[in-house]
Amino acid sequence: MTDSQQKNKRVRLLEKGVYTIEPKSVRSRNDHLCQVCSIISNCPIQRALSFTEGHAEAVIRTCARFVPSIPFCSPYVGLHFSIFNTLRAGTTWQERLVKGKVVALTDSKSGDIIRFGKVKSVISGGIDKMLEVHAQFNHIAMAGKGVDEVERVIRKSYGHFLKPDSKLTAIYIENVSHELIDKIDKKLGDTPENVESKVINLSWHRNL
Repeated sequence: MTDSQQKNKRVRLLEKGVYTIEPKSVRSRNDHLCQVCSIISNCPIQRALSFTEGHAEAVIRTCARFVPSIPFCSPYVGLHFSIFNTLRAGTTWQERLVKGKVVALTDSKSGDIIRFGKVKSVISGGIDKMLEVHAQFNHIAMAGKGVDEVERVIRKSYGHFLKPDSKLTAIYIENVSHELIDKIDKKLGDTPENVESKVINLSWHRNL
């Protein structure tokens, strides 16, 4: 049986009167990359997909434009510096980010965008060594709280996960230049007419 024949056997007609080739287990997950992208509300791809509404469901499986979000708890401390790091448990972020990637710094509860930044570097290692070397450049320490406070926050936040052999990842974030924001905005489409349009535009998050 050819690949085309196998795929044809998987085609199903749903109750809504539409066809699909995906099994119910995949459809029920409802995991779309766009759902967690920080620029979804001002994305030209989404505007193009809107033309399929009513007769087709289009899903983005991979995307080079995707902007990850890094959550921060309120009150925000030290996020205004031109470069700083945030320490996260595990090594997931090292596998998720690359140098030069634009990221959104967001509120951990509301998901609202605080500002944008650009990844300078991502470094992982043992928890004790990482704290010894990188705590001084953490946004909390740079805001005057001290390295001891950084360690206290880390252990309080991840205490039930951390073990002697646990890893920490330091994500160094730098200011996004106005030129880079302009370049991204140009790719994303026209600037919204006003804030009330509820469309995120990076120019509103320029570093002051």
